[in-house]
Amino acid sequence: MIAQESITHELLEGADEAIAQFQALIAPLDNDDINRIPYPDSWTAAQLFSHMTKSMDLMANALGTSGKPVERDPGMRIPELKEIFLGFSPELKSPDTLVPETGVFEKRAVMEDLSSSFERLKTNASAANLTDGVDDLPLGPLTKLEIQHFVVYHTQRTLRQLTKSTSTMATSRPPGRGYRWPERRRGAG
Repeated sequence: MIAQESITHELLEGADEAIAQFQALIAPLDNDDINRIPYPDSWTAAQLFSHMTKSMDLMANALGTSGKPVERDPGMRIPELKEIFLGFSPELKSPDTLVPETGVFEKRAVMEDLSSSFERLKTNASAANLTDGVDDLPLGPLTKLEIQHFVVYHTQRTLRQLTKSTSTMATSRPPGRGYRWPERRRGAG
């Protein structure tokens, strides 16, 4: 169990850093900014937050369900998940259940929803048996270990999309509306 706790802690620490970057990227934006489509065929920053919240909720539920032991290496699909989400291949089609709503979002609400969802995910991940499998997921059956890796990879991919969106907004703001980038920590890449 100690190895499981260590793996879970390490994976969730990576996801936690990405969530903090999510929050930092939209902190200087206002409600109009987060609801602006930054480039054709993209989601708004608020919709990216909604998508992440839906994904975190789904994975928190999966980690909280009773699974069944698998008869394979519990990390077998990790390289596949990494390639899908970090290979940064052309746009992936999101499952319908994870597609964000259209409309106007409130900045504080999307930030709070994502934080709350992530906290629930962390709680369920801490209690999960990583070798248990969960069926009925959009990517097919995964172990709880693979689910935790999915969370990290998917969060990093979506963070990349949010970074692209906010940088596009910074260069296309109406005259007279400055943009203040979040401060970076020293040594941060």
